[in-house]
Amino acid sequence: LGRFYAGRKALDLAEQAVEAIRRAVEIAPEDVRTQFELGNALLIQGNARAQLGLDPTDAFRDALAAYGVSLELNPNQPRVHGNSAIVDLQLARWAWTHGEDPMGHTESARRSVETARGTEDYHPIQRFNVGESFREEALYRHLQGLDPTQLTALSRDSYNRGLEEWDFAVAAYVDVARSWRVDAEYLVEQGSDPAAAVSRALRSVGAALERDDDKDSAFVERAFSRTALAAALGGAQGRELARDALRDVDRACEVEPGDVANWYAKARVILRTEELFRAEPDRRDLLSEGLAAANEALSLNATHGRALAVRGALRMLVGQADQAKTDLQKALELNRHLTTRFEPWLDRAAG
Repeated sequence: LGRFYAGRKALDLAEQAVEAIRRAVEIAPEDVRTQFELGNALLIQGNARAQLGLDPTDAFRDALAAYGVSLELNPNQPRVHGNSAIVDLQLARWAWTHGEDPMGHTESARRSVETARGTEDYHPIQRFNVGESFREEALYRHLQGLDPTQLTALSRDSYNRGLEEWDFAVAAYVDVARSWRVDAEYLVEQGSDPAAAVSRALRSVGAALERDDDKDSAFVERAFSRTALAAALGGAQGRELARDALRDVDRACEVEPGDVANWYAKARVILRTEELFRAEPDRRDLLSEGLAAANEALSLNATHGRALAVRGALRMLVGQADQAKTDLQKALELNRHLTTRFEPWLDRAAG
């Protein structure tokens, strides 16, 4: 459903699917496939709720319960173990983006993969689930201003092992790029040179785009990587890279205009590079573009804490202190893990 529909339409269809399969379960509660399909429908429902900023945890927990019943009936189902890991990873992402600890969910995902490894028909795609579990932990640490690099290395190791056996997995190349980009951003924050990490990120983005030249998340990762290097370089060279990054996020928004992540990415790129344009005549227009992107993200998901925080910071830069304060307070209420990065902005707005 998610490949063809978005927003409320996707959620409505997912809810109809869940209702229909629940009726099938009532008729045949011990049918392995029906329980598996119920879990899949609930996973889609949870994803659709999360995209709209609605709490998906009940749907995800019901999905895990359905997969659990299916596995009780037949433990030798690597796909069910794998999908259980995917649900735990979605729960992990919801947790760290809403002020909670994701670690229990990421560890549970890895346990599901280990169990799947002992079944027949084990598939290397399961390595990507392990890589994603370490990636979520890395993003969680980085959001708090902590060193993510050990976790990003573990993430890359799992992804690369999977890619050795299944090298056309576009999303895996994007995730490898993301891990290098997180390293690059952390290096910039520590005053170190991010060039090597950015180079590796861009190489992985290139591999993704060779396989799918319209992959929006690849454009986003290239934009974030270029933004990290632009911040380190500064000056005219940094501005040129920042403009390249903006073209990337514009392309992502063009390819998938209904994805909140793309509009948030555009606002984030503008916030992170605005210092480079402080003496430029188009700086005000650039900040307006950033606010428009943040507004678009929040129209798709009104409880996207990071988009609220970025909009608050951008509002501070255009002299809207009262509105900035409201946004930043709400963002920190939604996700306390944003405190390290955005409390200084809130202090400015309140002062």
